[in-house]
Amino acid sequence: MTWIDFLDDAWLERSAGLIRVWTEPRKLRREPLVAPEHPWEGNACYLYGSVLYDEQAGQWRMWYQTFTHGLPYGQRTGVCLAVSDDGLAWTKPRLGLFPGERWRDGNAVLVSNGIGDLFSPSVLLDPDAPPEQRFKMMYWDFGARARGGFAASSGDGVRWTKWSAEPVWESRRGDILENVLSVCLDPFASGYLAFHQSVAGQSYPRCAALRRSRDFASWSERELVLVPEGPPDAREFYGLSAFPWRGRLLGSLLLFDPAAQTIQPHLAWSRDGGSWSWRRDGPFIALGSPGDFDDHLILPVNTPARHGDETWFYYGAFDRGHDTLEKTGAIGAAALPADRYCGLRAQGRGQLTTALFEPRGWELLVDAQLESGSLQVEALQPDGEALAGYSASESTLRPGPQGLLRCAWRGAGSLPAAPCRLRLSLERGTLYGLELRDER
Repeated sequence: MTWIDFLDDAWLERSAGLIRVWTEPRKLRREPLVAPEHPWEGNACYLYGSVLYDEQAGQWRMWYQTFTHGLPYGQRTGVCLAVSDDGLAWTKPRLGLFPGERWRDGNAVLVSNGIGDLFSPSVLLDPDAPPEQRFKMMYWDFGARARGGFAASSGDGVRWTKWSAEPVWESRRGDILENVLSVCLDPFASGYLAFHQSVAGQSYPRCAALRRSRDFASWSERELVLVPEGPPDAREFYGLSAFPWRGRLLGSLLLFDPAAQTIQPHLAWSRDGGSWSWRRDGPFIALGSPGDFDDHLILPVNTPARHGDETWFYYGAFDRGHDTLEKTGAIGAAALPADRYCGLRAQGRGQLTTALFEPRGWELLVDAQLESGSLQVEALQPDGEALAGYSASESTLRPGPQGLLRCAWRGAGSLPAAPCRLRLSLERGTLYGLELRDER
């Protein structure tokens, strides 16, 4: 299966009469879905963290971080678990996994080593792992010798086993904490990717870095993948959370504005994990209105959640600026139509021609919102002439799977098994993507 999207012009040879439009996720609620309510949660429940659906348990699970202002360094944070049947109403099970008055009756599933504060618990489901390691977590903590990324695993997402007393990758960035991180499966090779905050030298501004691993235990040296282009006092790249999507990586690039003390996510994408592009003209999820729980900082999770025909992004949020410790952290969510991150819109008539490719007899599915408009598709030979039987006037669209439109021609139900281009003529509608699906 090949997916053609329009985040950039990589698949476009030419276009006219079309404008690129970005989907703005709608916030599910103005108030938070999860907020601090117990003594052990302190003043913040937030994501840094992850939300995944566990098919074995038949429920949604959220691993979130807590922060308690006023406690000694090394005791201020923990990782807690919330569960939900519908992704909206969340409960915090009383687990009692750790001794001591603070955590005894709580829902904590992981606590720090007690030397420094634990941060950024990022969880993934590993389909190829042994049952006792199907959940994997990377988090930032301190060992007796070094600080950096630590690893843990679990069979049920509740009881976790730390892999070592020292980090699986070590931070050597002077006084800079590389403690904003996220992990995902590597869609380009067998293994894992870890993205984390870093700096280019020994001082600010912050930037985004990448490490790679085949086994989750041994990690490569960091690669800088996104470095701010402006002066040191301009916006910084506070972190990058990424997830596999249709043969590439999508992610949220966190832009920190030191003057305004805000963090906003911007949509980013990559075809190899190392080279990234990002949307510069606006945030992916906008800050809330003044006085809202999310009016200063928004931190999306590493993996979005599919709910029916929508994609939900859970996010941590704060109501005061970054440097203010006495702020309240809570968790919200925003939704967009599944896979419709970006599209090409024709207000009147527009047309695009794809790059040359070889479909090998694939079926063509179209993701489009036509409103009162129309769409015609023709297949072109390498010289630009229309292929016999594949003209625009012979194309038809009918309902297909998952809300897509199945494209066919009067004499053929699939694309030719020969090199061709596609020319799409769109009137009053938006085109979000094309799926080339092998019918065999």
